[in-house]
Amino acid sequence: MTTSNIKQRIIGKGRGAIFAPTDFLDIGSRASVDQALSRLADQGVIRRLARGLYDYPKKSPRFGFLSPSADDIAKAVARKDGQILQPSLVDAALICKEFLNIRHVIECGLLSGLLVRPDRCRWPGW
Repeated sequence: MTTSNIKQRIIGKGRGAIFAPTDFLDIGSRASVDQALSRLADQGVIRRLARGLYDYPKKSPRFGFLSPSADDIAKAVARKDGQILQPSLVDAALICKEFLNIRHVIECGLLSGLLVRPDRCRWPGW
């Protein structure tokens, strides 16, 4: 019963979902969840990425099963371990590039993590 409930939840999350046994502790005990995930991995429904980390892989007609992105894995590991992820300054600058002119981001030195040229930072509307 535990295996079918876990399988239904995994399929409900959709392909590309990454999860840990702790995501299913409301369904059963840790031992039964571990056993169910092991069975589903043996059946080929899910993949074991690492100890305590599984995915329901996306499938491409051309390339077969696809690997999850590093970003998705990092988010799943953080969720599993109860951690909070924070983007680096470089990531934050790249995320903001759609709101700011990328030339300004580079000229101001935000990509290096330092505001080295504040005289060149004339943001539109500021």
